[in-house]
Amino acid sequence: MFDIFCPVEKLRVLLSAGDILRIERTDKGIEIHYRCPCGHEGMVQTGRK
Repeated sequence: MFDIFCPVEKLRVLLSAGDILRIERTDKGIEIHYRCPCGHEGMVQTGRK
C-alpha cells in the first residue's frame, strides 16, 4: 500500500496494489501509474535513475 495526494479529492488517499495501472522504468526513475478510488488517474515518480 502507498499513499498519494489526489487533486480531485484534495486529500491524501491510501492505494493498494489493485489501484496500480502499470509500472514503468524510465531514465528519470520508476513511474507508478495509478487510478484513485474517485476515478482520477495519475502518476508518481520514485526510485533512482
